[in-house]
Amino acid sequence: MNKKPLPIKLKLPATFLVPETKCEFFMPEKLKRIHAVELDLLNEFLAVCKKYKIKVGVFAGTLLGAVRHKGFIPWDDDIDVCMSRQEFEKLLKIAPKEFSYPYFFQSLSTDPLYLLGYARLRNSETTGRITWQDSNDYNNGIYIDIFVLDGIPENNFLRRLQRHFLGKFNELWNMYHTPIATLPGRTKFLIRIKKFLLLLLGRCALMKMYHFTLTFFNKRAERFGLVTHNEEFMEKYYLRKEEFEDTIEMPFEMLTVPVFCNYNAILKRSYGSKYMDFPPMDQRGKWHEGELTFDPDTPYNSKQQ
Repeated sequence: MNKKPLPIKLKLPATFLVPETKCEFFMPEKLKRIHAVELDLLNEFLAVCKKYKIKVGVFAGTLLGAVRHKGFIPWDDDIDVCMSRQEFEKLLKIAPKEFSYPYFFQSLSTDPLYLLGYARLRNSETTGRITWQDSNDYNNGIYIDIFVLDGIPENNFLRRLQRHFLGKFNELWNMYHTPIATLPGRTKFLIRIKKFLLLLLGRCALMKMYHFTLTFFNKRAERFGLVTHNEEFMEKYYLRKEEFEDTIEMPFEMLTVPVFCNYNAILKRSYGSKYMDFPPMDQRGKWHEGELTFDPDTPYNSKQQ
């Protein structure tokens, strides 16, 4: 049975969607279709960055895929890019007008239910539903992550302090968006007071506080990473200040993508000195297992779901 065309602009090679085995890993048609949607998102995103001279590079598993596979890691199911805070601020100003349906630029300012300090570009005609966020008011299309890297202090005490304040803010941020009826009964009175004070502050003020917390060390830091994530991610996925400056182009499937020139050192930090080696078979394809539901052929807000 022939599937309907994917909701993408990118012209795919004739055999791209054909199931195949790469690196001893079988890639079914569904995974190939997911990859096609993500490549289309990446292509649209990079075109906008090029238009506005926004510096960006592929990151994490996508960087590893570009270097090791010249495309997707066969058992990977997402795409990551990253940029500095300065470049991200440029992107925030132009993205809402540059991406039109089915593309949706998801950020704190464009989606009230989106609570993360980085952005995503989604295809609204597909499904990349996150298990803990099933509201149809939240855009759950297949996406690429657009990470913004902020300053991480070298001093251990300051780093712990940064983690502490980010953790406390995340608690307040989640409380602001959580209905009182679903909060624990024992502490409901105190929570009502906190919630009332947060509502008085308002979402806009909280967003400014979040931005201040994320960027506090940017002017004095030499290392920039995923401060929006946990400590393990911060220690593995980061760039030195000078590493943002220069990129080269590398093939990624049918596209070419920007890769930071110091990619060898970056990949060693993230994956170890033997990053060109493949993981054991039983560890392949497990990254988002149980966390995401992908469907490249059905919109996330379809009545059929």
